[in-house]
Amino acid sequence: LISVTSRSLVIPMVSALIAAVLAAAIVLFGYGVCARSIRRILFALSAIPFLFPPVIVAHAVHQWLGEPNLLLSSSLTVLPVAVAGQALALRFIDADTLMLTRNLGLASLSSWRLAVLPAWAKGATLAWMWGVFQLFSDPGIYEMYGGHESYLASHILRSVSGGSPGPSVVRASILMLVPTVIMAFTITRQRFWRGTVSGRLVPQERVSDLLSQFRLPLWLSAIAGLLVLGCLATIFATVMTIAKGAATSAQGSMPPTASIIPTIILIAVAVPVSAVGALVLSMAIVHSGAIARSYGYFLVAFMVFTSPTAIGALLTASLRVPVVLGDTTVIPAIVGGGSTAGGWIGLFLAAVAVCMPMSTLLLLGLFSLRASDSVAVARDLGAGPMRVLMTVEFPYVMPIAIASLCVETSALFTNLSPLVFVAPGGMELATPQLLTLAISGQSNEAFALAMLTGLMTLGAIVGIGALVTVIVDSATNTRNWRRV
Repeated sequence: LISVTSRSLVIPMVSALIAAVLAAAIVLFGYGVCARSIRRILFALSAIPFLFPPVIVAHAVHQWLGEPNLLLSSSLTVLPVAVAGQALALRFIDADTLMLTRNLGLASLSSWRLAVLPAWAKGATLAWMWGVFQLFSDPGIYEMYGGHESYLASHILRSVSGGSPGPSVVRASILMLVPTVIMAFTITRQRFWRGTVSGRLVPQERVSDLLSQFRLPLWLSAIAGLLVLGCLATIFATVMTIAKGAATSAQGSMPPTASIIPTIILIAVAVPVSAVGALVLSMAIVHSGAIARSYGYFLVAFMVFTSPTAIGALLTASLRVPVVLGDTTVIPAIVGGGSTAGGWIGLFLAAVAVCMPMSTLLLLGLFSLRASDSVAVARDLGAGPMRVLMTVEFPYVMPIAIASLCVETSALFTNLSPLVFVAPGGMELATPQLLTLAISGQSNEAFALAMLTGLMTLGAIVGIGALVTVIVDSATNTRNWRRV
């Protein structure tokens, strides 16, 4: 298993590095050459693979190139998070330092090296590590295109699918968790963030304007432009392949829709519960003591980097049979045949394991930047804890809460793990069915379901944002009306 683990890390590490280079080119080209409107379009186009399950992105690249291309397809699946990570890292730049380098007349490359690179390096590192773990734990791509090579995630999937989720699966899952502990320990140390101005997370117009004034050397702009054009062409060809297959399937028969309904039901239950759980956990960590807060940040980092495949494997290995003490069933079976509540409990636990960590991380990042003056003033004026929560804390976290709901919804629509491990027999979920269709050679049907999944993901993201915005606006108008 150790040799399988080592081999399983090579392709994700190289693929995530390629994604980081493409993301750097997109961000560099966007800020160094393009106007603000074009820059936003460029970032939006690079996020398109985020709407489709990774196994379908890989399958479309395979259809387009005519042969498996693990590095390219894997890079596309983690490209959106790499672009987001590096673009967000630019918000950590100290505007005063950046302005000083420009006023001193330093060359653009020197200004980038002194003012931009320290912050960018942290964002690129985090994006690279996140991409490695996402690909490392995704069994779908390797199950389809891994050939005869055994990769850790596909090894676990085959063992569970074969009905033997025994000690080997547990050992393999623990091996997946070992690098997670190392990574969580690394990024929660202050030393990791040294040299980065982390006091500003919200976008600063001043920094954006300064970055837009940079004039990069022609050769660097040309290289970045070529990488950007090649990346966009690949994304366009991938989407066109999916659309063509969906159209072909629609002409012959109706595209499969049965697997979408259980996913929607799961999202409707798991996402709100995860959002509330993330809010409670983040508030508890922020308001705890220093030592408890340090352990809390480590716990959240561990949850974020924990492999979905490891979670699914441990769930199916430990909860497939009931836990009995004497003649009393303490924990009923919630995964596999004869599971309690038809297997929905296992699906719910797996969905929360996907949704809650990232939402908690986003909320913790926002809470850590909160100015305590408003809370102190509200308490001095006699507001109780609940009133402070509703009038000060809740409006502050609303923007990031909306983003969290959107990310969690899209994750449940597109993630294969850990749902594929806990899905009960006979229940068709979207992503496991996509893997089955693609492996069995039903490409058109797979692309039709993928297009439907992508449209549902996009609709959910837009719909959640609009719905929550309307609710917030209505609540604000009602509160103002009562004050008047």
